Order: sequence, then structure tokens, then C-alpha cells
Amino acid sequence: MSHPPATRATKVGVTHEPNLLTVRAAAMSSMTTDSWARRVATWTWIVVALGVAARAALYACNRSITADESFLYSNVQLPLAETFKSMRAMQAAPLGFLLIERVAFLALGGSEYALRLFPFVAGIVSLVWFRSAALRLLAPTTALMAVAVVAFSDDAILYASDFKQYSSDLCIASALLFLVARLDDRLPSRAELVALALAGVLALFFSQPACFVLASIGVAIGADALRRRNWRALVGLTVVAGTWLVAFGGSYFVSSRMSDVAGLRSFWTHDFLPIPPRSLAEGFWIFDHTFSALRNPVGISPGEIGAIVFVVGAAGLLRTRRRVGLLATVPFTAALLASAFHFYPFTVRLLVFAIPSVVLGVAYGTETIVRWCGGVRLPSARAALRVAAVGILLWRPIVAVSRSVVAPGPSSVEWRPVMDEVAKAARPFETVFLSSSLEDNGGFDYYRQRSGLERRGVVFRGLPTVDRIRSDWKVDIDVDDAAPVHRAWFLFPCRSRREVNVTSPRSDDSPDEDVSRVRDIVATLDRMGTRVASCSSHGVEAACFEFRSQRPPWVD
Repeated sequence: MSHPPATRATKVGVTHEPNLLTVRAAAMSSMTTDSWARRVATWTWIVVALGVAARAALYACNRSITADESFLYSNVQLPLAETFKSMRAMQAAPLGFLLIERVAFLALGGSEYALRLFPFVAGIVSLVWFRSAALRLLAPTTALMAVAVVAFSDDAILYASDFKQYSSDLCIASALLFLVARLDDRLPSRAELVALALAGVLALFFSQPACFVLASIGVAIGADALRRRNWRALVGLTVVAGTWLVAFGGSYFVSSRMSDVAGLRSFWTHDFLPIPPRSLAEGFWIFDHTFSALRNPVGISPGEIGAIVFVVGAAGLLRTRRRVGLLATVPFTAALLASAFHFYPFTVRLLVFAIPSVVLGVAYGTETIVRWCGGVRLPSARAALRVAAVGILLWRPIVAVSRSVVAPGPSSVEWRPVMDEVAKAARPFETVFLSSSLEDNGGFDYYRQRSGLERRGVVFRGLPTVDRIRSDWKVDIDVDDAAPVHRAWFLFPCRSRREVNVTSPRSDDSPDEDVSRVRDIVATLDRMGTRVASCSSHGVEAACFEFRSQRPPWVD
């Protein structure tokens, strides 16, 4: 009796052992994937380290306090009770930020380093949190691109050494993304819902735009629970959202009582979405501001291409990973809708909080376009398209971080070197004349207080016009050397130390109207007195003149 060949003999219900080669290939593929993921995770730490270095370089540069920082300082130096009652100079900031900065002021003083310490720490922590969130929400290569954009974002670097709340807004947004990323694709447990509720309340205490990120979390998890018909999770999330809403209402009420809401809305009037548009320019408002937001603060240039890449990424995420897609799109969209109701201006520094969420969409969009390039037949063309896609995403951030590390830029007016020199050389009861364009710069108020000149009797006055100096100032040019000497300091504007030197004009300068007016004053002072000292920095220059007369020429 012959038996059929083994290759043809099969019995129903008999399972065959998997092919050894198939098992080995699957194991090797899994090991390769894990190895690649670990390698990318290491590279993300390198990118984070470069981002920290860029922020540290700008922080160590110790730029002079800007006008906006000076206005906030005028509130932080006051007792908390007075600050919480009414904020000066049309400022608005979350309560938690003001509390920490007040503690830093009392413990460390009012130096630039002390005031900017909390934003600097927040900027570093935001990188760590966003790295962890990106690695959980995106594929390894896509996460690496996302971390690079946030690490090298020009505005994220700038505001990490700026005495304003925008860096902590970014930190809070990254922390919230990290919390929801830890859930992966599952619904939160009861303990995790409690943690989300508490984290949301704390976030609203430290960051006003955190409400937009919380809205994206609520919508993303809520949509997932609804799709799975998990009513228990949906009810728990509703309670959490109610807790957030109560906390937001209390925070908004306190902030609106503290700030000049009408004045702030008037100041930001051009950054609210016009509904309905009443002109062609207002019709294009949404496009102009969206492209601008992709350039700054996100850091993708040109913004038009960044917007296209974001739309591609957002559409892909909403189709394949809806929760991540909602986390990427809702904060930006919610801020835009809030601007339509004049609740939140849609402009550069107030959108720093949206950098993490927008970058999720932009990075995924870049990865999608790179995959599309894989369909190009010519290998060289395929490689060129991939390099171009990634280059558009990263060229500006890389240039920004290089500039920040190699040559950190100054503030618009570098007050500190000039005011330090004036404070060192000025004598008691002398007069300092200040150009009106500089007097309006709030940074001067900070350095005037810090210099201690007023405690020594130094008087600050506005700089008179050249006609008034010529007609009213009385100087005895022909008096002997025994005549009394009267000294005065003059602070003038200049575009930069290299471009315009008003006390030593060059023929190749092309000054604006203000600098031309100052030069006329300097020429007149040179004829009336003697320049005995001068110093300059970016945006400001000081000169000391001596006049020989029986009395100070500026005294009536």
C-alpha cells in the first residue's frame, strides 16, 4: 500500500509550524526597528542639548531689558496685593507667573538674570516634555524633525530669555501634550482623569492660553470615547471639562479685573479676526496672519509653504490617528476663533503656546511628502525632493540657532552699558537730557531706577529742540578759565554703534530724520561747550558737555 507524498497530504485541523526563515526575518525586523527607535531617541537628546545651548547662549548674553519687560517689571516690583488689584502700563499676565516672578524679585533682586530665570528654566523644561510627547505621538523620524523645529525655533529661543510669560506658555502646552501622550491610544482611567483635572487647573493658573490646549485634549479624548461608545469615560471626561471650565472662568474673571481689557483690545485691534470682513484686506486677514504665524513663532519659512505642509499633515493625522490630529489642529483653530470674538489676539508672541501642536502637524506633513517622493522613479530626483522637503522644514531653525549661539542679537536699545557708564561718571546734582524718542522707550525707566542716579540728585529732563537751545541757552564763550563749569549729559538715539554715530558723524551715513535732528543739536552743543566724555551702545549714545558760564545755560 503506497502512501501519498507528504507535500500533498494535509489534514483538516492540523496546524503547520511557521517557516524558520519567516520567524527569523520577523525577529530581525523587530530588532532593527527597536534599534532604529533607540538611535533616534538618542539623536533627539542631542537636538535638545543644542536647543538648550542656544537658549543658554542668549540668556548669558544678558540683553538689556526691553520696553515690554520694563512695563511688566513696574508691576512685579509692587506688593502682590497691589499688583493683583490693578496692573500698570496695559500689562496682562497669569497669576502663577506673577507670583513666581515676585518671589524671584524678593529672593534674587531685580537684575536681568533674576527676572529672566523662570522663563529660561521653562524654556529648557518645555524641550524635555515635548521630546517625550513627540516620541509617543509620532514615528521616530517624524518625532526627530518635530523636536528639531521646537528646539531651534527662533521665537522659542528668544522668549526663553525674555521677562514675559510666553516661554512658560510653551512649557505648559508641552507638559499637557506629554500628559495626554502617556495615554497612547487608550482612554484614561479614573486616576488619570483626576490627574488631568488637577493638571488643567494648575495650567490655567500659570498660562492663559492653556485653555486652548485643554480644549484640544477634551475634544480628542471625548471623540475617542464617543467612537468607542465608552459612556463611563465620557461622563468622567465631562466632569473634568467642567472643572477646567470653572477654573478658566475664575482665572478670566480675576485677570479681567486686574488688566485694562478695553485698552488691550484697542492695542491689539488689528490682530482680531474681522467678522464679517469689510474690505479685501480684511478678507485676506486670515491667510496673512496664518502664514505669519507659521513664520513666527513656529519658525517655518516661507509661511505659505509651511501652511500647505501643515494642512497635509493635519489631514493625514485626522485620517489615520484622529487623536493626534485633533491635538495638532484644535489649539490653533480655537485661538483663531477666540480672536474673532476679541477674546485673544492672534499674533506672534501670543501664539508661542501653539508651537508644539502646530509642529506635530508640520512634521507629519513633511514625512508624508517625503513618502510621496518615494514614488519618483529616478533615485537622484527622489533624494533631491526628500532633501528639499526636510530642508524647507529645518533651514530657518538651524540658521536661527547658529545665530543665537555664535552672535546673540542685542535688544532694540542696549541701555545697560550706557547707563552704567553714565552712573559711574555722573556727578551729584547734574542734569541728564533725554531725547523724546528714547524717553518713550520703557527700558529707560528700568535702568533709571537701577542706576541710582536720582538718589544722588541727578535730574532727568527732556531734550529741547535745537532752536530753543540756540535762542534760550545763555553761554559766555569768551569767559576766562576761572568761570564756573557746568556739566550735563545728553542721551541720543542711534540705529547701532556701527551704523550711526551721532557724536562722530561719518559722511557715508544715511541717517533718518530723528538722527539728523540730533546731529544738529550735537553740532550746536559743540559750538557752545566742550565734549568731555561719550559712550555708545546699540540704539543709544551718551555724551557729556561742559559749559563755562555764571549759571547753567539751561536754567531760565
